[in-house]
Amino acid sequence: MSEPHVALSIPELLQEILEHLSMEGLNTAALVCKAWLRPAVDTKWRTQNIKLSRLLSHLAPIERDGLLFALIPEPLITHDHWHRFLEQYGNWITRLVLDMPLDKASIDLISALLERFGGQFGSNLISLNWSYETYIGDYTGGIIDLLPGTRLQEVDFHFNEQFYITGKNPLSQLAHRAPQISKLEGVFGSLDFSVFPRLQCLSHSGSLSTSDYHSLTYCRDLAVLFLQ
Repeated sequence: MSEPHVALSIPELLQEILEHLSMEGLNTAALVCKAWLRPAVDTKWRTQNIKLSRLLSHLAPIERDGLLFALIPEPLITHDHWHRFLEQYGNWITRLVLDMPLDKASIDLISALLERFGGQFGSNLISLNWSYETYIGDYTGGIIDLLPGTRLQEVDFHFNEQFYITGKNPLSQLAHRAPQISKLEGVFGSLDFSVFPRLQCLSHSGSLSTSDYHSLTYCRDLAVLFLQ
């Protein structure tokens, strides 16, 4: 005797359909009607490897009284809505990919939302992948101030050479917020690796040259670290 067929409810059927849509399709579905908005946005947020640029794409900023706020759409800008976003996003995300230069508006947007409604951004973050092709000035460290960093273990860090010429290294800032980091991978300028007392794995993917000041400084810092 065959198992009886159980019909899906309309919300369950909608959720099944949304699971197979692309990010662009979810954007369209969220705008169809009010009943589709929440499941479409929930599906979009429910991922463990979301890129920050994708996150910010559905937090369209508008300027209001000198601050930037989110518009998704305006009637949903509430304390409950923001905390539902933080709860779902924060509980799911473990790996954050920063794949674009964060301009001041992007950082101010998240900062203003946190200041207005409270909460934490990326509370369960374990791995941070950070890669920029161009120097982005003083805005680089701004995102670090927004991350609790209490569980962060791995950092994959790639910046171009121009970044290190400026003498600014947000890894030092990150070390103060997350000294428990045990794995570093990327291209590093001058960095006192002792600021990561639990460092167990270090991978340098850049080139080293005896005629390059940063290479020599890097090798010196490594020697100091492993001779301790």
